[in-house]
Amino acid sequence: MGIGQDRQPRHPGCRGVVNRARLAYGCRAAKASSSASRHSESCRRVERAYGAATRTGHGIAPHKDEPAGQVPGGGVPRLEFITPDRGGLPPLARYATLQIGSERRVVGYTEASRGCKHLCRHCPIVPVYNGRFRVVPIAVVVSDIRAQLAAGARHITFGDPDFFNGIGHAKAIAETFGREFPGVSYDVTMKIEHLVRHRDALPLLRDTGCALVTSAVESIDDDVLARLQKGHTRSDFEHAVALCRDAGLALAPTFVAFTPWTTIDGYCELLRTIARLDLIEHVSPIQLAIRLLVTQGSRLLELEEIHTITTAFDPRFNSTPASPIH
Repeated sequence: MGIGQDRQPRHPGCRGVVNRARLAYGCRAAKASSSASRHSESCRRVERAYGAATRTGHGIAPHKDEPAGQVPGGGVPRLEFITPDRGGLPPLARYATLQIGSERRVVGYTEASRGCKHLCRHCPIVPVYNGRFRVVPIAVVVSDIRAQLAAGARHITFGDPDFFNGIGHAKAIAETFGREFPGVSYDVTMKIEHLVRHRDALPLLRDTGCALVTSAVESIDDDVLARLQKGHTRSDFEHAVALCRDAGLALAPTFVAFTPWTTIDGYCELLRTIARLDLIEHVSPIQLAIRLLVTQGSRLLELEEIHTITTAFDPRFNSTPASPIH
C-alpha cells in the first residue's frame, strides 16, 4: 500500500516497523562494521555531527540566559535548540527503513520535544528529566527534516518520548509537517492515556502523513501497570487499539514481557490478547522477550519488593541486577 498520494494508511498497512533508535539517525548503522576501530570512528562521527553542542546534549546548547552547568535547583536546564549537522555521518540509506506494502522508504529522525512530563517508575528518562520536558521550536524541527529529505529520507521518525506531551505544540508540528512535506510519512510515540484523552487529534495525524504510532503498553496486567504507574489499564489499551483503527492509524504496541511479577499464565494471556486484537503483525518479536530494566536512580527502587531483590548498580551494564520474586 502506497502512502504518497492520500497519505492515509489503513490498518494493517504498516507491516515493517521502523527501527526506533533513540539517539537520532547516526547512532546506529543498519550495516554496522564488525571492526572495533570503525565502531569507535562511527561514535566520533556522531559526536562531530552535533558539534560543540553535543557536550551539553544532542543538537542543543545552553539557553542564552542560563550558562552551561548552572541549573537552578538541579535538573535539566533551559536550552537553545539548534539544527543538527549530520554532514559527517554515513548515508541515510545505511540506516533504518520502513516498508509499506511494496514500497521501502529511507527513514530520517528528529525530535519535536525532549524529556517527558510523566513519572513512570520503570522509565529510564525519569531519573534524567524528573517530569520535565522541553519543546523544540517548529523552525528547528522543519529545518532538520528538510535537510534529511534532501539526503534521501521519505519517512521521518519523531523520537519524542511522548509526542503528545504538549498537545498544542504537537498539533502545530503535525499541521506544519503536512503542509511543508506532502507525500512524506512519519511516525510518533505516545502513551496509551494520551491516545485516549486526545482521540480527537488522531485524524489530524492520519491526514498529515502519520503512518505508525508506537505506544509503550508494557503489560496487560492491571496490577503490574499500577506498580509501574503507567497511567493506563488493560481496558484503556484495548480502547486505544480501537481508536487508532477507527482513525486509520497503525498502532505498534511495545511490552516489557518479563518482570518480577510475570507468570506463565500471564505471559500466555499476553500472547492470546495480541492475537485476539489482531496485532501479531504489529508487534516486533523482540517485544515478547524484553526484561524489566532497573537503571540507576530508577523509581522502581521505591518498591520494597524490587529493593529487596536488587544489588548495587553495575555501571558496566547501566543497570541494577535483580533476582526473581519467589
